[in-house]
Amino acid sequence: MKHWLKKLLTDTCGNIALSTAIAAVPLLFAMGGATDYTLLHQQKSNLQQAVDSAALATNKEAGLTSINDTEIQAIAENYVYSGMGISAGSDAASNLTVTTTASSDQTEITVDVSYYWTPFVLHHLSTAVLPIRTSATATRAGSENVCIIALDTSSAETILMSASPSTLTANDCAIYSNSTSSKSISAVSGTAMAASTTYSGGGFNGPLVIYDPEPITDSPNIDDPLIGRAQPAAGACDYNDFLHDQSGVTVTIKPGTYCGGITTKSTAKLVLEPGIYIMKDGPLLISGNSTIEGDNVGFYFEGDKSVFLFNASTQVILTAPKTGSMSGILFFEDRNAPANREFTIKSHDAERFEGTVYLKKGRLVVDKASKVGQKSNWTAFVVNQLEIKKGPQLVINSDYSASDVPVPQGVGGNGTTTVRLSR
Repeated sequence: MKHWLKKLLTDTCGNIALSTAIAAVPLLFAMGGATDYTLLHQQKSNLQQAVDSAALATNKEAGLTSINDTEIQAIAENYVYSGMGISAGSDAASNLTVTTTASSDQTEITVDVSYYWTPFVLHHLSTAVLPIRTSATATRAGSENVCIIALDTSSAETILMSASPSTLTANDCAIYSNSTSSKSISAVSGTAMAASTTYSGGGFNGPLVIYDPEPITDSPNIDDPLIGRAQPAAGACDYNDFLHDQSGVTVTIKPGTYCGGITTKSTAKLVLEPGIYIMKDGPLLISGNSTIEGDNVGFYFEGDKSVFLFNASTQVILTAPKTGSMSGILFFEDRNAPANREFTIKSHDAERFEGTVYLKKGRLVVDKASKVGQKSNWTAFVVNQLEIKKGPQLVINSDYSASDVPVPQGVGGNGTTTVRLSR
């Protein structure tokens, strides 16, 4: 026994390895701690960016439509998950806790987030490193201009750019699709959509290069801003199947009920006196090389056959009424009409289209090499669906102060929206 013990005490084999192993323990902790420290700062930086973006975007959406605290919470969570590259309901999402606080008028929204992750060693040395906590508060002044609203809440391609080349430009105003479909907004290669902001109640489809900026998804529905407007009442027929097809001749007509609609052909020119023109059981059909012109006029469409069609070689110069039941509304479709009847603009020269196109049930189609709205101070579309086919250059302006045509309540905005991080 003494011999064995003496040998053990005097044996030096393996001392270097043992000493090295013992010395390596703090070295490994130091290396792991350094790695954790780098990752910690990277995770916190990524989280802060996601939270900042969530606060700004949530506040912006709150300025567009009426939402409650539960919806604010859900919207903020969605933005944080998206910013962190995490799917809602996943294991990674269970490590994130998002809470929101909003002021009574929802102009100030705070997003607080705590995030658990598993470092290499730091959590063994101190529990204070977890969770990572970060916060952002966004403050809003003013309200955003909204110049295109697609009201359909469920269909795919509620806003559709179906062929190239074509462009949709909403100058200093937002585009909004209420549909919760994953393809609520859809566009093919070779098209372009630009706006101050584009919102989708669901998702969007098509190459990212099309969109400027990238649409905000899963947005809450925006209410029909014109639902409170009374519909004009169609009286007895003042005119039946009105037709103007005399080449080079200018005819001036008066407001009233046009049973069977209004049709122009050839190079005829039609001038409209101010007032309301009711298309009853017939279309507004502008064809050939004809022209329709009128200031402070509104069109109301009653009956299944009452739609409009502006053909390719026509000229359209129209502004909406300044007073009365249709003030600020250029076209008003009967709310009881069948769904998704097509109202079509093909005109190469419809650059003065000042007012609101209100098609509660209708589908607005812009086709051919149309130039629409470019010389208007402002235009707004509140439609069930919108499709832009091959060729159009659709421009929606929002210079409301330059026009004497009033913007309907709920359409447009004051154009001075500022959303900023305040802390």
